[in-house]
Amino acid sequence: MAELVFEATDFEWVSGGSLVKTYEAPVRVRPPGYRRTFCEVCGGPVPTVERHVIRIPAGTLDDDPGLRPQRHIFVDFKAAWFDIADGLPCFGTK
Repeated sequence: MAELVFEATDFEWVSGGSLVKTYEAPVRVRPPGYRRTFCEVCGGPVPTVERHVIRIPAGTLDDDPGLRPQRHIFVDFKAAWFDIADGLPCFGTK
């Protein structure tokens, strides 16, 4: 999932913050970072607040944020048929 990551000091819930829920897969079955934050009413993805960092799912944005990908992560879990051909740095899980 593509995310925009920035400092938590630059983020504020305007409304709906009390409806945010987080699911974490059990350690025995999850790849690193398997956490999903979602709205308990509609199930849609919402920003994740982690200590001093905010992660916003890129697919939830209405407009182009003016940012472009910087790297590929968890490439050990990508589909076998998906080729990464853009020259960006790639990081596995090991």
